[in-house]
Amino acid sequence: MFVSIVVPTFNRSQHLPLLIDALENQVFKNFELIVVDDGSSDNTQTVISELIRSSSLKIKSFVIANSGRAASRNSAVAHAKGELLIFYDDDIRPNPNSVQEHVNAHLNQLGSVIIGGPYLYDSNKFINAFNRYRSEREALWYPEIEGVYPVKSLRINGGNFSIKKSVIEELGGFDERLTDKEDFKLAYDACNKLGIKVFGFNPTWVYHDDYRDLMDYIKRGKETRIEEQKLKILEPSINEFEPLRFEIEAPKTVKSAILSFLFRRKPL
Repeated sequence: MFVSIVVPTFNRSQHLPLLIDALENQVFKNFELIVVDDGSSDNTQTVISELIRSSSLKIKSFVIANSGRAASRNSAVAHAKGELLIFYDDDIRPNPNSVQEHVNAHLNQLGSVIIGGPYLYDSNKFINAFNRYRSEREALWYPEIEGVYPVKSLRINGGNFSIKKSVIEELGGFDERLTDKEDFKLAYDACNKLGIKVFGFNPTWVYHDDYRDLMDYIKRGKETRIEEQKLKILEPSINEFEPLRFEIEAPKTVKSAILSFLFRRKPL
């Protein structure tokens, strides 16, 4: 099976060499890498050019006007040659078996599926106590199961999941009206329109090099909630599928607002 690995990137040139290094050390080698620069204003293009020159990987790179992850991913899919697409974010480092395990999971399933994998955090890179706390809390999202397991909420990490190219083409790609939660919308459409199931598979894990502090985390959470409400308007039926995801209650105190945000997501 030939694989296309898709990576959208925006102003994270410092992370790209780490990602490329992790991909160069993959056990599975039969893949191409497609990096789409979503109109970065830093030195992303210089870094990509150097990586293409120095890396042994088959790398394709494209630049689009800043339009968001959905548009970047759709652009990459249009140029992908692989039967299987693996989507990684630009700030992750897949473990050496990650690509192989994505492939194995699809080969061992009957029909088409979506396979999502965990985001873990490298304790050697923690910069504050919140990093450790976040790592411990988010680890609870992934059940301690050795094999493939069904994901009831259809929640997938957009920066670590795989799907056959034929399926994503049938769905019409990612919804470019969204700047976040486009991965959840894709999973929902796959389930409701095509009857495709979403599974988690822990051996596909990646390190997520996102070590922000609490206030940045809360700010990111607010942005996410805005997109969730936009998604609810664009696709009203999605609220019936998982109403708690889109329920917003006015917090009584600042402390309750923070705790509500930190603990609102359920384990898979």
